Amino acid sequence: MKRIIERALTVISLMVASSSLQAQSCLDILTATPGATDGVYTVQGESVYCDMTTDGGGWTLVASTAGQTLNDQGSSYYADLQTLSPAAGHEGIWNGLRPMGASDIRFSCRNGANTGPFTVDLAFYNIGWYDELTSSFNDADIDFESSNGANQTLPPPARKNLINNDFLPLGDQWNSGYLEGEDSASDLNDFTVDFDDRGMDANQSDGTDWGEDDTTRKCGVSGILSGSWFIWARESVPYSVGGNVAGLVGSVTLRNNGTDDLVVSSGGSFNFSTLLMNGEAYNVTVSSQPVGQTCSVTNGSGYISSSDVTNLSVSCTDNVYSVGGAVSGLAGSITLQINGADDLVVSADGSFNFSTPLTHNTAYAVTVLSQPAGQTCSVTNGSGNISGSDVTNLSVNCTDNLYPVGGVVSGLSGSITLQNNGGDELTLSADGSFSFSTQLVHNAAYSITVLSQPERQTCTVINGSGILSAASPVSVTVECVNNPVQQLKSLPALNLSNLILMAIMLAGAGVYFRRKH
Repeated sequence: MKRIIERALTVISLMVASSSLQAQSCLDILTATPGATDGVYTVQGESVYCDMTTDGGGWTLVASTAGQTLNDQGSSYYADLQTLSPAAGHEGIWNGLRPMGASDIRFSCRNGANTGPFTVDLAFYNIGWYDELTSSFNDADIDFESSNGANQTLPPPARKNLINNDFLPLGDQWNSGYLEGEDSASDLNDFTVDFDDRGMDANQSDGTDWGEDDTTRKCGVSGILSGSWFIWARESVPYSVGGNVAGLVGSVTLRNNGTDDLVVSSGGSFNFSTLLMNGEAYNVTVSSQPVGQTCSVTNGSGYISSSDVTNLSVSCTDNVYSVGGAVSGLAGSITLQINGADDLVVSADGSFNFSTPLTHNTAYAVTVLSQPAGQTCSVTNGSGNISGSDVTNLSVNCTDNLYPVGGVVSGLSGSITLQNNGGDELTLSADGSFSFSTQLVHNAAYSITVLSQPERQTCTVINGSGILSAASPVSVTVECVNNPVQQLKSLPALNLSNLILMAIMLAGAGVYFRRKH
């Protein structure tokens, strides 16, 4: 739109500067009056037919002839330039638009009838042929694409077959390697062009031959008896390349043709600063992606075809990133969760990832929902914000819990020495609870025995062996009881005679004892 406004202002300025306020070309009229229709307009004070619709419009008719072909030479204005049904034959091309420089030129013709649609209609873009063909009113002075390619224009121009819309980009060479417009400048019976054959002595199979080849008239086929031939000119104007961005968060750098970078920081329309000429190629890619997103280009390549490119579509979507890390020291199963949800059960050491990925800048917090039996696991680097890449540095470290092994002693008098698993001796001297100094981990075996009994007692261990469980503490009972006292054996029964004998013996022993002392 900016280019159209600038062009319109230029046209108006030129018209104001001229006393007659006349347009300089049909493109000037179309630019100043968008939507103008085909028809006769005043151009530089002359009535000229303007094609305002074909291939972008703005074409000024500069040659029109019936019954004979045109020569490669200029001419002054003639009345048949205001009609597509010329009444007479003409040789020259109106030079009223000179100088145009690099411009668009178009060759049309009808085979037979002098009305109706064109048989051949070829447009050549951004090339200096109009100025060359109108540089002299003398055919012999102009050497148009002659001498078997020796005088060809390089690179070959971008061109379009307006009958079927076939397009060949700038630099696409003719099938023969060159276009032969005439044998030589001095040959007054040659002036021809072709879409993709050599022109002179060309293959007629493609149906795009136009002009005269060694006095033979051509319009789609060679050797026609009657027809009409036309040439059109149009200023070459640059066109913009742009489109629309959707879904963008941040900034994306787009690049056209490998060099023209454009930074886009919000959704909506965009245009590259470098304009392109008709027929030039465009190829739009993403040079650098926005952080946390991937943008793709649709309709990103093609060729300028007489209008701005507006249908580029850049669609950006959020990337998703995994959150995970590694577990070490785990024995059993642990349940982790992220942001209070997305539970993840891990049953072995090694790497892990949560099933739900997160987008860029999303906060995450990883916690332990349930600890493994007999262990305590802690999370390192467990919280943060996603920053354009997967989170891989979570560390979950699990260590074994230790549990006491003990119980209760009752009935103890004195001291008892207990041991667990053949060691870790523990001496107790009173009733009550006890605990061995060495604690055990979950699932460890224990076996409590009496190493030495208290004096005159016997202690018994109840529930003294098993497998330690984190869910159920070890509770051993040691019961001590006194050993029974030994009684003397009973004396045999004594009768009367035995008692008398025992008394005599004791009396005799007493007399003896006194004598000795």
